Amino acid sequence: MGDLSGARRFFESMVATAQAEERKILEGMVAMLCLRMGDLEGARKRIHHDTASTENRENDDSVLPALLSMAESDYSSAVTAWRSLQGTKHHKLTTHNLAVCLVYTGQLSE
Repeated sequence: MGDLSGARRFFESMVATAQAEERKILEGMVAMLCLRMGDLEGARKRIHHDTASTENRENDDSVLPALLSMAESDYSSAVTAWRSLQGTKHHKLTTHNLAVCLVYTGQLSE
């Protein structure tokens, strides 16, 4: 437990042999691990920015672009990304992180 580098290597080895749908899921897992480890460049390479599009808003990896924006301290972009996810199954996560971004951008009154 807690061996994030080992988990990353494990998932990356699985990506190489996975089929398209599984590959997308595994890449999302690797991106989340990269964010957790502070490897923003590694996360950026794996995050598909089309995940926040209307048809993909319910996917588990649709939150990754917003999380990356927060990790990069780009709170204005993160506000936009979190707002696009409101009303999805990620409602609690979206509401909480949107509030945090609004604090950082001085818009908490919204």
